[in-house]
Amino acid sequence: MSHIEIDGGRVTGPTVIEGEFGRRTVPTLIGSFRYFVSVIETDGGRIGMWDGASHEDAVKEAVSLKASFGAARIEDLTGRAA
Repeated sequence: MSHIEIDGGRVTGPTVIEGEFGRRTVPTLIGSFRYFVSVIETDGGRIGMWDGASHEDAVKEAVSLKASFGAARIEDLTGRAA
């Protein structure tokens, strides 16, 4: 069964890819800390679903994705409680 991961890190590159908007440069993000929420499929495939500056918002998104995907659990790799 799939699961949801919350991870985080500092942005080191100025390029983001957003669905219908495609690839764009956002140099103002460099150096900022972002949280990332991904769906990890049973075969190990990873789908990046969300990113943002708030751990609280990351947890809310992870809970929503867990329900939507029927995922088994949420793993918070940031060391904070999910």
